Amino acid sequence: MIPSLIMKYLLLLVALWGGYHYYQRNAEREAIELRIAAAAAHPVVLYGTRSCGYCKVTRKILNESNVAFLDVDVEKSEEGAKQFRELGGNGVPLLLINGKRMNGFNEKNLRTAIAAVKRGA
Repeated sequence: MIPSLIMKYLLLLVALWGGYHYYQRNAEREAIELRIAAAAAHPVVLYGTRSCGYCKVTRKILNESNVAFLDVDVEKSEEGAKQFRELGGNGVPLLLINGKRMNGFNEKNLRTAIAAVKRGA
């Protein structure tokens, strides 16, 4: 009697463990799919903070250039912070422009990249 009861508990634990990991894998896959969809909808993604001076200048240039962009605040968004870490971010601003990464602020490079986005390149 006792061995069959132990076996039932073990089977229950295995089922729960498997269900938990199945859920985790699906959640991770969904998060990746959302990031891909966001990147496709926004050729420009800015990872920054509200207090960063270079982030403010980057936003200003993007807005003045009439370029739609996804503005991700890595201090306020848990998902944004996770994406930032996955990209190896160690400073802001970090931009993804047409899938290419741009670290830090360089006005000349930013304007060149914006021109490419506007051309559809």
